[in-house]
Amino acid sequence: MNRGFTLVELMIIVAVIGILAAGAVFFFMGGIDVNQGHATEMANVWAKEMKIEPIAVKCLSHDTDGDGYVSCSISHKNNAGDIKIIPVECSGVMSWNEGCRTPKAVGY
Repeated sequence: MNRGFTLVELMIIVAVIGILAAGAVFFFMGGIDVNQGHATEMANVWAKEMKIEPIAVKCLSHDTDGDGYVSCSISHKNNAGDIKIIPVECSGVMSWNEGCRTPKAVGY
C-alpha cells in the first residue's frame, strides 16, 4: 500500500523550506551588514599590526567581486600630520580568507 505525506507533514516541510529560503535571501541580499562589521574589525586589527592609529575605518557592506574580501579605507595621520587614506581589502564573514591585504591591481 502506498502511503503519501499527511497534510501536517507537508505543511511542516513547506514551512521549514520557506524559513530557510527567507533567511538565505535576507542574508545574501544584504539584509544585514555582517561583512561590513567583520571587515571593519579585521581592518582595525591590520592597522594595529602596522602600528597605524586610525582616525576612521570604513568598509563596504558586501564583497563586490566575489573574491571573499570587502573593500575598506583606513584614514590616519602620517608623521607630517597630513591625513592619508590607505585602501585595503579585508575578509568578509562568508569567506575562507582571513585578515587584510593590499588591493589587487585591476587591468584596463
